[in-house]
Amino acid sequence: MQSIREAIHNVIADRILPWIERDGIGKLILPEQITPDDCDKTEPCKGRRKGRFRREELAIGLTGKATYCIGNKTFIFTPGRMVLLPAGTPHAPVQATSHLIDDLDPDLPSSTLWMRTYPLAVWTQILRVVPRKDVLEATRPHLLRGRHFNRLMTSLLEEVRSRPPNYAGVGQGILIEFMHRCLRASSFSVRSPIVSMHHRLDREFPQSRRKSVKSKSKNFPGRVQAAKEFINSNYHMSINLENIAEAADSSTGHLCREFKTATGMTLMQYLAEVRMETARQLLLTELKVSEIALLVGIDDHCYFSRLFRRINGVNPARYRRAAVKAARAPRPRNSTRRRKS
Repeated sequence: MQSIREAIHNVIADRILPWIERDGIGKLILPEQITPDDCDKTEPCKGRRKGRFRREELAIGLTGKATYCIGNKTFIFTPGRMVLLPAGTPHAPVQATSHLIDDLDPDLPSSTLWMRTYPLAVWTQILRVVPRKDVLEATRPHLLRGRHFNRLMTSLLEEVRSRPPNYAGVGQGILIEFMHRCLRASSFSVRSPIVSMHHRLDREFPQSRRKSVKSKSKNFPGRVQAAKEFINSNYHMSINLENIAEAADSSTGHLCREFKTATGMTLMQYLAEVRMETARQLLLTELKVSEIALLVGIDDHCYFSRLFRRINGVNPARYRRAAVKAARAPRPRNSTRRRKS
């Protein structure tokens, strides 16, 4: 049996990309474009409880026929059929029960691939319908790390929804790029389903202990600038001083001294600040703290929590609670007085 990562990689490379290159986005539709011919009249969705995820999703049929409740319609997935779900679209499997498993053969009948975008990642899962047992088998969620998934999914949704001139060609290109980035993205498994929180970034939380990682107006030496660019591009990976020095074409000792003199921070301090700046944004998403730690390049979530507390003055859980509370609080009205004529 294939691992989840191997199964997803093979499905995208061997099936989905050839389908897109052959058919374009002709088989890609939005929920409102589902017709009665696409629905299963024997499986009504009325009365079924459906979830609402506040992220865009892409569902692709792989084998056989699988039915899902999308809105109030029972959509039938066939091989190559794709539905692009805008954020907040209610949907659920028709089956009454579901089982999470560690591996699943995508060649089994009635299987689909589901993809949901998050900041710096795309969530993937293979699901398989077992009609006789009224059961849905699903692999554990699998995250692929990357910066471009959110942008590409949003662009694809805009093209399909607004249909500007040559939208089919542009949409095909966006979808192909999305899948190729999935193939080359680094990944890790998620041991439990992602719990949704759906809150925006709050900038009013105290930031007294943070150091600014923004570039100052002065020009940095070439090696220092190269080190900063390398860190900004690779902070989500496991990198060390040797990697940074090699990218800057310098020895570690000389680069550390030069970087400290130019920026007032050590290389490791700068790397930590860049990681924590991204972590603060991710804490206002549905991702768990352990998942955020991996997304910013830290394998040990306990160390991540200690580092976050040292830089921000509070632990990640308290930061998230305070930011959520601030986001829910009503904004004060503008009390600007009218100018006297």
